[in-house]
Formats: sequence, structure tokens, C-alpha cells
Amino acid sequence: MKFSSKINPVRLGEFDMGGVLYHARYFHIYEELREVFLKHLGFPYPELVEGGNHLVIQESSQTFHKPIKYGQELFAELKVVDLRKSHFSFEYKIFSNSESEVVVNRASTKHAFVKLNNNFEFKISKIPSDLYECLQNYT
Repeated sequence: MKFSSKINPVRLGEFDMGGVLYHARYFHIYEELREVFLKHLGFPYPELVEGGNHLVIQESSQTFHKPIKYGQELFAELKVVDLRKSHFSFEYKIFSNSESEVVVNRASTKHAFVKLNNNFEFKISKIPSDLYECLQNYT
């Protein structure tokens, strides 16, 4: 199963001089999508953080198929892949509604579930079973 969401309009200041979305901004879109997804699952990220938990990014990549221009209506989807005891990956796609659902960008991020210890160091931990079960539904 995949999770889909409309993307909030991208501000004008996020575009480069050529009127194209700045390349680093795509990862902000995917971060927003992850937060919406976790909230949808019943695991709002602020609550994970309050419990000393984080999903750190170990790897990331993206492929640009078409430029995103200011004012385009965009939709994104994510899918969970390679779900393991302490880590997993998300695969993402951004679609432009104005271009008949054409994929404009693909990306992936690999995450480790970590706990913050008393020395402010991250320790890789097992994904809680209730979160793991919810993630399984989107593989």
C-alpha cells in the first residue's frame, strides 16, 4: 500500500533564478510528507521526539525527471521498503497534477530508529512493535 498526500504550495522564495524549485527543497517536501504520514499512522513525530526517539537519515538520493515551477499543484506518495528490526527506507514520488499525474521527482531515504541517551548520543534501537506493524501495511 502507498500513502498519498497533496503537497502544500511551495513558496516563491524556494525557487531559483530560473523559476525552478531549488534542488535541496525537494527533501523538505519529503520531510513534510514523512511527518504527515507518521501522524496519519498515529505516531506524530513530536511525540516520538518527546520519548527520546528519532528516525535519523542514513542515506538519501533523488532523481529529477521534470522541473517543478512556481504555482504547480503537486501530489506526493511514499512507500515503505526494506523494513528491518531497526531501520527501513521510504521511496517517494512527486506528481504534477497539471501534467496528468506525470512523475516529476523520485527519491529515497534510509532511516534508522534511534534513542537519545543521557549523553546526547544516538543509539540504534529496535522499532517499537506497534510502529513496525503500521509500517508493514505500507510495504
